[in-house]
Amino acid sequence: MSEETRHQPEARARASIHRPHLLAITHDQELAEFLIEGLVVGGFWVSTVANGLLALEVFRLRSFDAVLLDVDLPGLSAFDLIHRLRSPGALGSDRQPIDLPILAISGDPAAPDTTTWLAAGADDLWRPPLDLNDLIPRLHAVVLSWREANPGRPWADEVAQVKPA
Repeated sequence: MSEETRHQPEARARASIHRPHLLAITHDQELAEFLIEGLVVGGFWVSTVANGLLALEVFRLRSFDAVLLDVDLPGLSAFDLIHRLRSPGALGSDRQPIDLPILAISGDPAAPDTTTWLAAGADDLWRPPLDLNDLIPRLHAVVLSWREANPGRPWADEVAQVKPA
């Protein structure tokens, strides 16, 4: 893939006035810091939570443009979290199920394969090494693809700025 082709999704996303807001769900502090520092430079806003129960609470309060999910979560498993996010009513009667891209991240070679995660409701499984030069364009491409498939949906930060009547 040429350098120009590789950065097209990132360039198109940056051309818009919006920065995609990602929720990273991981208890791994090094992974959280890597994602925050690297992805902000790559044109994203990043929020992090350390476990699945916190993620459910955060989703009750605000919206995101994509989710990065560490599959090695304490407490509520990543499989259960995906199921809850994708289930009607799981976030409250006034909230629709989450249809945003959920990208699972697993550093465990013994963890289930991509097919298992896709069947569980994730959109992809990414395995380390996570290189920002690859990760940033891939994330922009995922968000841009979802945005093109859902053109009427507001960006996460547009939803956050709407004031109740």
